[in-house]
Amino acid sequence: MSLRRAVLLALVALAAYGGAAAGCRGDGSPPSPPDDGEGSLLELRLRVPVRLDGFELEWLRFEDSRCPIGVNCAWAGEARVTLVVREPGAEPREVELGLPPRSEDPPVHAGGHALELVAVEPYPVHPVEVADEDRLARVRLRPLPESG
Repeated sequence: MSLRRAVLLALVALAAYGGAAAGCRGDGSPPSPPDDGEGSLLELRLRVPVRLDGFELEWLRFEDSRCPIGVNCAWAGEARVTLVVREPGAEPREVELGLPPRSEDPPVHAGGHALELVAVEPYPVHPVEVADEDRLARVRLRPLPESG
């Protein structure tokens, strides 16, 4: 293989990797979250905004009272996450999602989708401490029915 061809292939591979690493499609628009048949699954990291088609989500904070592995608890506990939703033409708003959801929690909608917290990882293990940057929240996005 000629040096020129090798350099060209390396540049093509680097460009492809750069687009994938940046999380963008080839046209520069944000990627679509994968669909598991029940809606799209979105992975969020603390304080890292994620831009989607028509809105943005950012995981601001969390509370995790789930019973850690290795501990006997009287209550299973819960995980709660607070997100900020930014939609064009609207003030940013904070919303809270819980796992398991509380019956009194109002439905949360953003960008034409219903949002549902499906996981907060890692699950607590006693006595292990987890750094904030190692936490992950999985949120399911279900398209709302079109009105009209």
